[in-house]
Amino acid sequence: MMALSPEAPQERPENNPRVRLTGLTPERVLAGGMSLVYLCRSTVHDDGVVAVKRLRPQLFSTEDDVARFMRECFLWLQLGRHPNIVTAISAHKAPHEPPMLVLEYVPGSLREALRGGPLGVERTLRLAWEVTQGLRYARAQLPDFVHADLKPENILLDDVSAAKITDLGLARALLARPSGDLTDDDDAGAGTPLYMAPEQVDGPAVPASDIYALGCVLFEMLSGIPPYGVPDNTVDYRLQHRYGTPLPLSTLSPHVPADLAALIHRCLAKRPHERPDPVEIGRVVRAVAAPLRVSLPAHEPSGPDVSTIREAIRGLVNLGFADDAIDSYNRSTARRPEISDDEHTRYLMVRALNDQRRWQEAEEHLDWLAERMADADDVWQGALTGERARVSLAAGRRAEALQLFARSARMIPQSSVAWSNLAILLHGEDLVEDAVVAMQMAMLRSLNLFYLGALAGWLVDLGRPREALRYAEVAVKIHPRELAARGLVLLAERAMADLPDGDRPASPLALLGDVGTSVRDSVNRAVDHLLSDDFQG
Repeated sequence: MMALSPEAPQERPENNPRVRLTGLTPERVLAGGMSLVYLCRSTVHDDGVVAVKRLRPQLFSTEDDVARFMRECFLWLQLGRHPNIVTAISAHKAPHEPPMLVLEYVPGSLREALRGGPLGVERTLRLAWEVTQGLRYARAQLPDFVHADLKPENILLDDVSAAKITDLGLARALLARPSGDLTDDDDAGAGTPLYMAPEQVDGPAVPASDIYALGCVLFEMLSGIPPYGVPDNTVDYRLQHRYGTPLPLSTLSPHVPADLAALIHRCLAKRPHERPDPVEIGRVVRAVAAPLRVSLPAHEPSGPDVSTIREAIRGLVNLGFADDAIDSYNRSTARRPEISDDEHTRYLMVRALNDQRRWQEAEEHLDWLAERMADADDVWQGALTGERARVSLAAGRRAEALQLFARSARMIPQSSVAWSNLAILLHGEDLVEDAVVAMQMAMLRSLNLFYLGALAGWLVDLGRPREALRYAEVAVKIHPRELAARGLVLLAERAMADLPDGDRPASPLALLGDVGTSVRDSVNRAVDHLLSDDFQG
């Protein structure tokens, strides 16, 4: 993802619950525009290090900003893997928290390379080839794809200086439906002034806008300055893009081959239809490179493999794009029938179909999985049981669903989701004491704000406001920027003033045996630790 420099502003990512993912340890932070990017050490990814990108907390309540970030997640997941595009590894969305993208970490950027001055013809040819290959692939995967913010900061360089396109924050495509109420007009004028195509100045970017931006980048790589010189101000440069004439590259850099200089000036044409497309750029670059003996990678765009498709579908499901996940699965299996034999992808389809209330289809996948995974471990069986419980609940078979959720929690006791599902259903059945115990089990596994809020609210309802206040205080300590956490404290304090603290014993929780009594001491110890001075929130 984004290159992280030593001078990046430092925060304390290890204390931020929003980047606590299994196997990841945040180390450094680089502040972006609408997002934060964390460099994380990983024990679950091959390279040992990844980048985690998430929306800034203060923007999470702004619908347009959330819609743009979700659109970025959607596009990145749909692109899959290509050597000249930063890879989206996975995506996650916890309840009431900003979405996150786990991305390939790339150590350098073109902007850093340009600090040493012009980069020469050979390196420029290679980068032009690699970026156009990335654009060709993106357009093949996503019709009408436009990046809309190509610039040296968004072209990363790996350990062998291969270029990778990054940051899809302004990108759009024909299939990019999860964007709320955003329209093209909402992105009008968005971009970086030094690399903004004329049509972007007061309108939305089009695919040819990326070619103009690439022309600006290549001009700067060869000459050391932007096409219209160093601007006095942003307004001046926008006017130059609209009406100005680029400086003559052949005069600034006489060593540049004439065909390459002509190509770059064609990329800078004012009218989008006069600019070359990525295929033509690649053809000219190869023709210029041949007599100079510049080797270019032979990679051609190809479709994603099964694991890439699976992870894209997983990310779509995690982010709540269930209908898009189903569409992606159907399109992919039409091209690659072997995907339907992948157990993990089938399980993701169960989740997506459940979310879309297509329960009969979900049960068909579950029956296939039950037969295929008959000898699987408890983790698999517990997950499948939990999904079957969701189907039963949706079909109105609440008693059956309750038994299945309880069985799922017993099979995978380490899963906060299994316990919270059980807790919510128990609460819906007015078994509030049992629901509290089940939600406490979930909280011991994840300090999710939703879990803490549910516990505080349910305990207030039970007439136990002092206990509720403890969970509310934990919520504030773990989620200090969340207004909802502070609201829990007010709720509990108000209940303290109005109600006596009834020390009611918990029910035996018949579905789960003696778990109610065994969990209480663990919960109390955990809450005491979280509220102590030794724990830094």
